[in-house]
Amino acid sequence: MRSVSSKLGLSPMALYTYVEDAAALRAAMLDHVVKEQPAPPLEPAGWRQVLAHVGRSWWSISQRHPWLLDMPADETPPGPVTTAALARVYAALEGCGLDIRQQARAIMMLRNHVEGTLRSVLRTRSWSRLQSLESSLATSDASDLTLAADLRRLLRVVDAGGAVDPDDELQANFEWGLQCLLTGLGQALDRQLR
Repeated sequence: MRSVSSKLGLSPMALYTYVEDAAALRAAMLDHVVKEQPAPPLEPAGWRQVLAHVGRSWWSISQRHPWLLDMPADETPPGPVTTAALARVYAALEGCGLDIRQQARAIMMLRNHVEGTLRSVLRTRSWSRLQSLESSLATSDASDLTLAADLRRLLRVVDAGGAVDPDDELQANFEWGLQCLLTGLGQALDRQLR
């Protein structure tokens, strides 16, 4: 609350004029962001199209608002906009062959994919910043040479592990993972219906 109030130029207590507590503030912030998410298709669509739409929407929003990764979901009650958005997703999934528990698991699986992929991208961007730091240390004075050598060693390990340039394959990595999730869900559903 202190951080938010300071950025707004208010005292921490002044925020309580507008929100009850930190959870209510997080719910309001989430509602504000969720308004950006387009609703799932209204025309009859299969579960795969609905979940692909939701996953891509969340991906887009999460890239614009990476602070969402730090929002504790279990401590953030959904506000009215978030509740309505989730209700629309569940309504779009009705009658598609997934029971309510499977729908909830599929939605959670999508959320985890979006968050995990974005966290990976943010880590990769941190490595890119380390590479920039390594370049600047290479030209600095002798006291930084040990740090530069250690940093170069660390970067070689990361590069050997296949660090990905986030700008090159960001969308492709997300889409590939999304398609794998949806295909796996489809196979599980097919086995269940046999």
